[in-house]
Amino acid sequence: MTGVAHSLAKAFAASGGFYPATSDPKFTGSGLDSGYLTTVPGQRSVLFYHLPDADPAVIAQDEARKDVVSGTELNSALPLVTTDLTATRAINVPVLTILGSNDLTTCGTSVTGGTFDCSSAAGIIAQDAPFYSPQAQLHACLIPGSGHDVSLALNHGLQIADTVAWSEAFVGQRGPAQADGHRSGGLPANCA
Repeated sequence: MTGVAHSLAKAFAASGGFYPATSDPKFTGSGLDSGYLTTVPGQRSVLFYHLPDADPAVIAQDEARKDVVSGTELNSALPLVTTDLTATRAINVPVLTILGSNDLTTCGTSVTGGTFDCSSAAGIIAQDAPFYSPQAQLHACLIPGSGHDVSLALNHGLQIADTVAWSEAFVGQRGPAQADGHRSGGLPANCA
């Protein structure tokens, strides 16, 4: 999973970054009902990027290609992300989560209280592990300086390297298994 953990940051929830898609010039006359939302023009850079790790041209393309999301979908996902232990506890295969250290959607004070600390991969595991079964063997990688859209960040190569290393260790089954169950090569230093 990329850019998701069991937390919704208050700053993101209170950002006012979404509005009815029918109010957006891109979707005027689209026939969408008022239940569909999109980002307020110019807010994607604030919501999904950490500017020191972002290319302004990529943000502009992201803004130009933005789409809509159903308000109902967002509201139904909130309990799953913040409090529902049932869905992710049913996962019984290895799980990798990758977060940017400056992910406005997840990191910081949570809407449910407490703070989701994105300063280390080990910290992410400690906070998110209770939402998974032991069979999930939860691993986390932290992309330093990145916001929510780690795939579009300047340092996106780290996410790719992390995903490949984790896949080789837990999915690809390359090389002999070590005593701890990891395959040869292990995980990068920004992962736990």
